[in-house]
Amino acid sequence: MALSAMQKRYGLGYAADNLTMENFRALLTNTGVLHAVRNSLLLASVTCAVCIVVGTAAAYLKVRKKSGAVKVLEKSASLAYAIPGIVLALSMIFHWVEPIPGVRPRIYGTIGILAVAYVTRYLVLQIKGSVNAMLTVEPALEEAARAGGSGALAVWLKILIPLLAKPVLAERVSRLHPGDDRADALLHSFGRGDEDHRVDRLQFPAGGVITASRRRCPPSSCSSCWGATAPRWHTKNYSSGKRRKRMKRLKLERVSHWFGRTRALDDIRLEIGESEFVAVLGPSGCGKTTLLRILGGFLRPTEGTVTFGDDVYSSPLVHVPVERRDLGMVFQSFALWPHMTVRRHVEFPLKSPRHKGTSEREKREAVERTLEATGLTSLQHRLPGELSGGQRQRVSLARAIVSKPSILLMDEPLSALDQELRIEMRREIQDIHRLTGATVVYVTHDQGEALAMADRLVIMKDGRIEQAGTPREVYLHPQTPFAAGFVSKCNFVKGTWTGDRFAVQEDPSLLFDGAAVPEVFRGMGVYPVRPEQLRIAARGRGLEGKIANKQYNGREIHYSIRCQGAIFTVYADAFEDYRPGDAVRLAFEGTVREGREDGLDREAFMVYNRPAHMDRTAGERAPVPPSGETAETHRHV
Repeated sequence: MALSAMQKRYGLGYAADNLTMENFRALLTNTGVLHAVRNSLLLASVTCAVCIVVGTAAAYLKVRKKSGAVKVLEKSASLAYAIPGIVLALSMIFHWVEPIPGVRPRIYGTIGILAVAYVTRYLVLQIKGSVNAMLTVEPALEEAARAGGSGALAVWLKILIPLLAKPVLAERVSRLHPGDDRADALLHSFGRGDEDHRVDRLQFPAGGVITASRRRCPPSSCSSCWGATAPRWHTKNYSSGKRRKRMKRLKLERVSHWFGRTRALDDIRLEIGESEFVAVLGPSGCGKTTLLRILGGFLRPTEGTVTFGDDVYSSPLVHVPVERRDLGMVFQSFALWPHMTVRRHVEFPLKSPRHKGTSEREKREAVERTLEATGLTSLQHRLPGELSGGQRQRVSLARAIVSKPSILLMDEPLSALDQELRIEMRREIQDIHRLTGATVVYVTHDQGEALAMADRLVIMKDGRIEQAGTPREVYLHPQTPFAAGFVSKCNFVKGTWTGDRFAVQEDPSLLFDGAAVPEVFRGMGVYPVRPEQLRIAARGRGLEGKIANKQYNGREIHYSIRCQGAIFTVYADAFEDYRPGDAVRLAFEGTVREGREDGLDREAFMVYNRPAHMDRTAGERAPVPPSGETAETHRHV
């Protein structure tokens, strides 16, 4: 552009006698050139604005909504790069002269047709750039805003736009320079004299050189050529209303959910009491997170009904969106917004339409109380990137409880923390539960967490509930082989059942009393024995085995013993030291042999066999070791 501006005459090349600074000075004071520069900047700005708005919206639909229409748009826009630019330009000019027979829009000959051309050329690049930017924004960040009571517009204005602004603008600005000789040609097409000009039509002289014929653009028509008005944002009018009264029970009735042909949840029936702490426990892929997202309103169940007191949250005919449910949520990834301070995170839910009737003084007091309760007062002006893992988790908790929701959902909130921090955060979550009195639904795959904190456990497998009960009931009285293996870590001893007596396969003289053992184990010909119910001995009566692995855990040692063609797990005291490869015998607490006790405490073994309704401690939580890594009870020897 600079070299072209210094030429006395165009078309002579960059010869020394054709370049003068005087021409450069004269050009910069020429009104026609200034008008052309203004048009160039206007064209770039309009192209950027249109590409950003359309490209970002298309990227959102493609990434979040999996829209097929956007893929078609992207493929269509890519065609602009499959043909030469001159062919594209001529096609547009000929089309817009008379796009419909008898209709001659005034876009031809204005800057508008150039904007259309540039948008067509660069839209596909903007979509790709916006898609890459959208992929960097974790969906949980949007869901956290919705769980805080914000609608779709507020999520865009407060979360998505601030997070997408830098990468999207960087992508667009990087495309601003036209490259090649497009800027030079643009200046030429808008004239170099003292008059304002615009492109009118292309002429094809006999010599074959394409030139542009120009006509005067009256000052009055210049504004009309490009008179678009700025778009207006329309804010949804939420009615303030009264805060919903806290109801008693959260119910799921015959809830099922499908992802395509995959059944994620199968006929879930569950009732959760007010202020109850329920832990949903199961392996990856069992459906526990799907269940939590249905409770939160992020998913609509394929079948069934979700109610909270008298309010129907989800049914075949009704679906209350997340922002209108009386809940808070703590995400596995914390879902903290990187552009907001700790205090702004805590304030965020109180600025939603849910709390439109709350005074500013009450909001400030609620924020201060929550910051103090979670130990974040001294950290309130920090950004998430300046916090440790435990501090970020407390911010997530504070944001979820500041509005005192009736339901608090937690999706594996401690999985990203180290072991010591997990134990500390367990206590804090229990304190928060007692402080708020909220109904807590806590999803985890960690048995230690569930046993230590919950009032009730819900064990899930393959989208179905295997067993539900208090931690002690589930641990001491598993009703299915999966519950016995996943929670109680039971070993399945092979043998024969005769009535309520079980005879060990290798030594039928070793008998067990199994009056309370469920029928499913009897049909399998096995007896479930927890790791702490087995005792290792170097000699004597018992099952023959060989030490396969040894793990020292401080106050106890976890042994893996090859026995009956399987691997048995045994928890032994730290002073019972055996080495891998040692031949051992496995004795059982409470073994009954020929009607006489085998020298062990029969009552200790009968704790396992006593029915739940006879267990005076059934309502208490099962004791969990301080390490928190295993779910076990204390030995009763």
